[in-house]
Amino acid sequence: MFPLTQIPLPSSIAGTVYVDGNVDNVRSTGEAGIGGVQLQLLAWDGSSYTLIGRTATTDSQGEYRFDNLLPGMYRV
Repeated sequence: MFPLTQIPLPSSIAGTVYVDGNVDNVRSTGEAGIGGVQLQLLAWDGSSYTLIGRTATTDSQGEYRFDNLLPGMYRV
């Protein structure tokens, strides 16, 4: 037998910041994205979520993306 190490593939978190006019937490037709919003990524350290120094800014459609993330638990 020989040891085998699996290297996890990086993943991403993406979403949209938008005006939720009817406050139903679902993006409906006509609810515009908000550009220029700066977001911070937090990671679970075993006892709480902490800032990890990763930021993203939404584009003109309100879309953002954090790339090259290792497996773990995150919050935006």
